[in-house]
Amino acid sequence: MPSDPHRAHDSGSARGLLWRYALLACVTHLIFITLSLFPGWRADSLLIGDAITYVTPAENLLSHGAFSRESQAPFLWEPYRTPGYSLVIAGSIALFGGYQWALYLAAVTAGVAGGCAVWLTEQWGGNRRAQHFAGILVACLPNSLGLAGMLLTDALVGHLILLWVCLLYHGFTQYSNWSFGASVFVLCGLESLKPTLNLGAALIVPIGFLLSRFRRWKIIVLLGLLSLPLPLFFATMNLRDHGIFAPTLLDMATAREYLHANYLASEAGVDYSTMVTQIRAADRLAAGQLETPPSFYGRLAQVHRNEVWTFLTQQPVQAAWLMLSEALRQFAAPQEFALTVFIGEPAPWLRALGSAITLALWASALFGGWQMGRAGNWQPGLIALGVLAFFLATGSVSHYVGARLRFPADLAAVPLAAIGVSRLLRNEPRLT
Repeated sequence: MPSDPHRAHDSGSARGLLWRYALLACVTHLIFITLSLFPGWRADSLLIGDAITYVTPAENLLSHGAFSRESQAPFLWEPYRTPGYSLVIAGSIALFGGYQWALYLAAVTAGVAGGCAVWLTEQWGGNRRAQHFAGILVACLPNSLGLAGMLLTDALVGHLILLWVCLLYHGFTQYSNWSFGASVFVLCGLESLKPTLNLGAALIVPIGFLLSRFRRWKIIVLLGLLSLPLPLFFATMNLRDHGIFAPTLLDMATAREYLHANYLASEAGVDYSTMVTQIRAADRLAAGQLETPPSFYGRLAQVHRNEVWTFLTQQPVQAAWLMLSEALRQFAAPQEFALTVFIGEPAPWLRALGSAITLALWASALFGGWQMGRAGNWQPGLIALGVLAFFLATGSVSHYVGARLRFPADLAAVPLAAIGVSRLLRNEPRLT
């Protein structure tokens, strides 16, 4: 037990605050999800866009024991998704008779994120006011609520990223092997939910360096190595069924049908949707003329890879400019998904207000990180910027996705934003 009774009281109060906001975040998301499922209240069906690409493999898992999008045998391995969310949906169908119950997992992970935000704010020197702000932000952030009401992986990934950052921070600062082990478990969950996180080592190495200056280099190497088995398994399954050794075939398809298509549309003077239709037809025709790899998905991936590689090597400046432009659009994309669930695409003035909320969040986080840096601790600000850079860079080959791909970075910035707002609202002593 701590020898200082005041310190013991503060520690107990901090734990109480953590659990209080974990419960608040869970309840707010629970209510939002329930309201989103009321008949006639949603603007669109749950099964739109990417949602069907998770539900069909889930149904095949239950019916045929295969993670596949195919409607008949042979049930080839799903080439574009990783199996985590389909397993969640399959569990929802098996236990409750419907895929919609999978949404409620996001309420649980939101509760975890709420507690993590409060804890990390306290660890980074935020006072009680800042900890309250952090808990409220996670509970009420419009994109967190809205994504929780969609049959997509984004809400779960965003919430779990905050947990993963907390575990890495605790592991490297307290030399906790338990935290390191838990971080590996959480990263495996993230890799199974979103293909982007198969590149998790790209975050482990800089975070480990920032927090330990490579004094724990063996742990950094071990964590990096432990991030590889699951992506290697996915790559092996794609090699077996599609002839392409890659954890997912989605990356090249995305670059071809978004980044490259956007460039071709501007060069040809046609709208983007017309160009996408044209290149999809051309790519399928080209894939049909190949003899290898063995599956059509593999042949199509080969066509995508060749086209994208040619584009990147012949037009590197234009490709870089398009990626930068998309990253900037995603950075400024609005907090709008809570409205989108119920009313569809919001009016321009509502989207502008949502973008103002986004910019305010990041301006506050920047101010909070700057204040901590002036006090001698640049680590939190650099971690948040690193997470932001990772998701903007990996999302820059996409198009028209709004803030979905940036969302995990928003949550990672919440503790700093809470500290920044607290410092702005009150003339407090500098952080020490």
